[in-house]
Amino acid sequence: MPRQPLSLVLLVILLAGSSAHADDGSAQPQRSFKPVWTIVGAGAGFGLGVWAGLTKFDDAIDSDRKVWTTAIVSAAAGGVLGFLIDRHRARRPAPAAAPPTAITPSESWRQSIYGSATATLKPPPVAALIGLEPRR
Repeated sequence: MPRQPLSLVLLVILLAGSSAHADDGSAQPQRSFKPVWTIVGAGAGFGLGVWAGLTKFDDAIDSDRKVWTTAIVSAAAGGVLGFLIDRHRARRPAPAAAPPTAITPSESWRQSIYGSATATLKPPPVAALIGLEPRR
């Protein structure tokens, strides 16, 4: 029974090396890593692998092994691609939230755009030709 002592030694080594350190709060907050795309990629890869395996190896000898192998390899590839997408998204800076603004009355935004001068509109030449002059 050499497996039991070896398993015990490996367990002790794994547990002995871990130590906890208190967080002083000085580090900037980072976006947390969420493995959503990894799971989605693995699932999509598995589905595509089953479809590709059944399409390619349906009538072959030992087709079940070939289909399962294709599905597992495709799931692994999809998981790796999903992980790379997750990692890229986690490294991007979070979008800055716009500060809330108060609702302003309608006259104040007009003044900020046009100023205190009133706008005079000239009718387009087509309106003058067909007799659609604006009321004054």
